[in-house]
Amino acid sequence: MQNEFNELAFEFFLLFAKFEFSLKLLEYRKVLSNNSVTPDWERFSSTIGKSIFNSKNKDVINAVKYIQENPPKRQVVINNMLCWQNVNNCTKNATSLFGHIRRVRNNLFHGGKFGGNWLEPDRSKLLLTYSLMILNELIQLNTELSEAIKSSRI
Repeated sequence: MQNEFNELAFEFFLLFAKFEFSLKLLEYRKVLSNNSVTPDWERFSSTIGKSIFNSKNKDVINAVKYIQENPPKRQVVINNMLCWQNVNNCTKNATSLFGHIRRVRNNLFHGGKFGGNWLEPDRSKLLLTYSLMILNELIQLNTELSEAIKSSRI
């Protein structure tokens, strides 16, 4: 099971990296005062990202529903202890959906989901799998995004 999770995490990281590169390439970006650049996920979500709700793929529709109803938790410190906090998800729009997918990435990348063993492996697997499914569907739904992803060479 460990190898399966490692492969899934790698696939997710790779696609997420391609997405962030592509967003900046397609000018869904924020240029900061020191000229560094960061992806503008909010603007992307409200334009290209909202097209995910037009998907006819039942698996993708279920993936969106799952992430909206079971968003990734936020890692916090309470009484000097690392803990997981539920995320309020009263807004079910593209901006919140992609905020959840970014939290999946952040929890994984910053070590929140892994301390030698996968935390809540069944849930973690679903969050990764469904996030991948949603990102891949967007590539299919948007030609411009698809071309940018293909040109990323990551």
